[in-house]
Amino acid sequence: MRRSLISLVIVVAILIWGSASLTLQASPLPQATATIQPGWGVGALMRVKASVPFSWLRGTPANSGKIVATVQHGEFLVLSGTAPVWDGVQWWWQVRWGNISGYVEQESLELVIPAPTPGAAPTQAPTAAAPTTAPTSGPAATTGPAGNKATWAATNVVRVKLTVPFVLLRASASSNATPVDNSPAGDSLMIISSIPISDGVQWWWQVRRVKGNVVGWVEQQSLEPVAVAATTAAPTSAATQVATQVATTVGTPGATTSAPAQSAGFALGSLHSVKDTLPYAWVRAQPSTKGAVVATLYRGWLLIIRDAAPQWDGVQWWWKVYVPAFNVQGWIEQNSLF
Repeated sequence: MRRSLISLVIVVAILIWGSASLTLQASPLPQATATIQPGWGVGALMRVKASVPFSWLRGTPANSGKIVATVQHGEFLVLSGTAPVWDGVQWWWQVRWGNISGYVEQESLELVIPAPTPGAAPTQAPTAAAPTTAPTSGPAATTGPAGNKATWAATNVVRVKLTVPFVLLRASASSNATPVDNSPAGDSLMIISSIPISDGVQWWWQVRRVKGNVVGWVEQQSLEPVAVAATTAAPTSAATQVATQVATTVGTPGATTSAPAQSAGFALGSLHSVKDTLPYAWVRAQPSTKGAVVATLYRGWLLIIRDAAPQWDGVQWWWKVYVPAFNVQGWIEQNSLF
């Protein structure tokens, strides 16, 4: 009897020890320190990996977080968080997809365009030439690169250079300032203040999107003026001036004409999105409103220009585009894009 009891105690001890051992092996220790990949950071352009059918955009950084959107493979997102969040199993990044914000697991993302890096501090303070006349209003501009400051005035319209994939609109005039939005190549912006500010490295202009109410600061080197056709009559108001400049850039749809308005001049391979003011836009098989619909895109969805030569249908311009989310290409009217 005693031997049986001893044997039973030994068996129970072995079972308890084995169970504890399995428990310890099955419980991974949470990773405390994030290993941030090069180029990952606020403002980086990301893409859902082609090997992932889709990824859910969640309200909180966890698999149990509420799903706020479904992002297909090949679709683009912008990182809005400075570092990932660890949920005990995997890393999550805060992102923005069009107007929707949320979290996506790191393993579903790949880098397309690295996050912008702050410019290096100059070795000595640059000198600026003394102005010939004092500004009539507003604060004095900070010292900046000599001979590099543009002479844009308030209500002038500029655009993001076609050679720049996108720019970040920042909360203040600094490369370290928090991004408040981004604008793709060719996007039209209106100058808010005629007096730029320098961070000691480059000039910054306060701008507002012509289509929208987002205001922020953009570095001058990423912008270019919009050419305005000469006219003998002065515009009746600032609004008229802005409308004239925008029409020169993107064209004005209207009645059939033998001399179509100038196209936006989107660059081959440039990234654009459906305007936030539109509920949706159709991509068609032909450059015409009679063309078959091949995809329905919603506000903020991204496209890539496939042909730098748009087609005029007698009413409006059409651009051949590629939609990464659906892996399809077709034609979309210019006024649906920014």
